[in-house]
Amino acid sequence: MALADGVEILTHPADSMSARTMLDAMRQASPLRCLNSAGYIGKRHFLMLWGYGRPGNEEIVRHHIKRGGRAILWDLGYFGRAKAIGYFRLSVDEWHPQRLMDRTPQDESRFRAHNIALRDDYSPEGHIIIAALGRKSKAYLGLHDWELRKA
Repeated sequence: MALADGVEILTHPADSMSARTMLDAMRQASPLRCLNSAGYIGKRHFLMLWGYGRPGNEEIVRHHIKRGGRAILWDLGYFGRAKAIGYFRLSVDEWHPQRLMDRTPQDESRFRAHNIALRDDYSPEGHIIIAALGRKSKAYLGLHDWELRKA
């Protein structure tokens, strides 16, 4: 079955204020017809949701893409994480927006705009620094305490 034009906006009862605010704003701004759903229907070309790592969302997204649809995935950003007014992370068809980030100019201006100081502390004789995953990423990826095993 072909997918209809438009966007299915999948919501969840546990969505945060940030999630509800963002998804509602996207619905209001969309030039496409939007279908709000509290459970996946899968009849629109675009599926938009918050929190790819929420149990069940990964399976829904994979199923939707396999059927020829596109998935628009929102979550809190990496900095400026104030509730409802902070920055958000956007990814299309993937858990992490790596391909979008790779297309971003490799300069420091976007970090300076947010008062984030970058440093280069590399030393060939120095230690290796491992940036640990957050609680939700560890749970989603099944990598509990992986940093301790790397020590």
